[in-house]
Amino acid sequence: NLIQGMAYCFFTDEYTVRIYSDETLGDYTPLTVQCASGKEDLGRRSIDRHQGQKIYQWKFCENFIGKSIYYCHFWWMGKSKRFEVFNSDFAKRKCTSGTCLWIVRNDGFYIDNELFRKSDKWYTW
Repeated sequence: NLIQGMAYCFFTDEYTVRIYSDETLGDYTPLTVQCASGKEDLGRRSIDRHQGQKIYQWKFCENFIGKSIYYCHFWWMGKSKRFEVFNSDFAKRKCTSGTCLWIVRNDGFYIDNELFRKSDKWYTW
């Protein structure tokens, strides 16, 4: 698993964004992800199931005005998609216990809501 940073929040909420590479992507074509927020680029990561990697995640503290935003760009099998994986308003409705879990499948992108024990498809490739 690829884990980036540890957050220690004093005056704001802590969040985790987790990107899960589903088995429908296969074991031999890695999912490539590059995420950023404003001036902070988290760098490009390869989630390679063949090497035992299934998850890329990072933790952060929400900014003081409560308007944190993260975007990710995804590449897989010649396909490409870029979208907002976190914003503060969205997180309050769709993230469970401070964790936003995105499941990347061969047909698109799902957000998992543990409270309702289901995954909702939000984007296609």
